[in-house]
Amino acid sequence: MATLIALALAMLAATADHDLASRSLFCCLLFVSLVSMAHGRASREAALFAFIGCAVGVSRSARGRAPAK
Repeated sequence: MATLIALALAMLAATADHDLASRSLFCCLLFVSLVSMAHGRASREAALFAFIGCAVGVSRSARGRAPAK
């Protein structure tokens, strides 16, 4: 589970410096994953899996967009 979260965060970190959607999703995913792991229920957290799915979509679409100014 931690590997899946780390890969999603790494994908977002690659585009977070120039894409606002990636930066926002990076912060949300980091927060949800830390709270889930602190409470010991990471495998049953629907929001965590939803943010991981969003991370894949946003990181792929961010590669084709122009950098934010």
